[in-house]
Amino acid sequence: PSSSTSSHHPLSNPSIFQAGFKSAFLPPYSPELNPIELAFSTWKFAYRVHYSQLESEVDPAIHASSSSITPTFSLHYFRHTQSLYPACSALEDIQTYSSLLAFDSPIASQVLES
Repeated sequence: PSSSTSSHHPLSNPSIFQAGFKSAFLPPYSPELNPIELAFSTWKFAYRVHYSQLESEVDPAIHASSSSITPTFSLHYFRHTQSLYPACSALEDIQTYSSLLAFDSPIASQVLES
């Protein structure tokens, strides 16, 4: 790597550790820790539940089902991902946690009702 990129790597700056921070490594990609993944799951779930697969209805259905992502759900997505931080820090398998959109979840019930 070039010298300009190495200065951005947290392990190259000892002052971070002197300030009391510790390094923690995550997998390259953790969808369980990404709230946008939960929003997309809600959106896809709403689309699949409420709309047919006719080609002429796809664009309007995608637009209409986007209303399933409400401010309340968005706040829940962030709280849910943040609730996984301790388990992730303890190196637990966070994929074993139940899905936010399990059919018995409150979010799934609200999407089905809309």
